[in-house]
Amino acid sequence: MYSLQDSAALAATRNDISARLGSVAADGARQLFDLHLNLSRALLGQMNFAARQLMAARDMRQVFSLARVQFLPAARSALDYAYCLATIASDMQSGLLAAVSDSAAKGNDPAGPRLARL
Repeated sequence: MYSLQDSAALAATRNDISARLGSVAADGARQLFDLHLNLSRALLGQMNFAARQLMAARDMRQVFSLARVQFLPAARSALDYAYCLATIASDMQSGLLAAVSDSAAKGNDPAGPRLARL
């Protein structure tokens, strides 16, 4: 059984960790939302431009030429998206790890009172 002080310290620690993790998760979700919103805006503009170019093509040779020219910017956009997504995931992971390790370094480890009694 835990004493009242141990129970209160454990509850405070859990609240502190939950608040930090929630803050990091909310920030990451906001960044992901911004990334996807900006990506969808850019893709709509690019698709509209590409469709207009393809509709203006006179023959199949010109269609294939336009498709080949449009491939490189599309591939670059996909790589940029992957880089931004990986950066956001990495930042979230480091933020979550920092929140938990700061709590453990302060001695607010939820397992601390149990381990101290062993």
